[in-house]
Amino acid sequence: MYLRFLKRGDIKRFYISDNGNVDGVDIEQQGTQRFVKAALNSGFDCKVDIWFRNGVFLIGDDGGPKEEVEFNFIHYPQLWFHCQNIEALYELLDQDIGLRAFVHQNRVNLVNKKAKNNDQCWIWTPFKARFTDRSIVYLPNEGIEEFKVNPEFRESLKKVQGICSPNIRLFEGFLEEDK
Repeated sequence: MYLRFLKRGDIKRFYISDNGNVDGVDIEQQGTQRFVKAALNSGFDCKVDIWFRNGVFLIGDDGGPKEEVEFNFIHYPQLWFHCQNIEALYELLDQDIGLRAFVHQNRVNLVNKKAKNNDQCWIWTPFKARFTDRSIVYLPNEGIEEFKVNPEFRESLKKVQGICSPNIRLFEGFLEEDK
């Protein structure tokens, strides 16, 4: 279930809110700028669903776009953009700033922040997939149950680079335990 790739000492671990959710899903507020900013202000990074349509960026959730965002919103360094269309990925990568962006296309989920080396390149990984120490593991409610009942899964999860969950507060500090 786990592959080892990194050969360096201490690395930053990421705790990533799913669309602004930190203590469970809030259907009404998730995917809005206000909710995302609240997660950032709580100290978490945040995965944001983003679209690019008719020359503007829109954010939202699995139900679709909810609101247009100002250009300066995409400059928050703690955001991880889950591009909901290929146009969003293209536009984000075309920006002359370091951004974290990915799109699901044939199940390849690479996240890359513009950098001069591979130290800032990660693999967005579903919790049921094989993951590496470059993985950011997505843990929906089903993954949280696996985390609670499976000690082997919990132990292997300690080796990843980050966790994204709508219940991210449950995992706060977990990746630093028993290093």
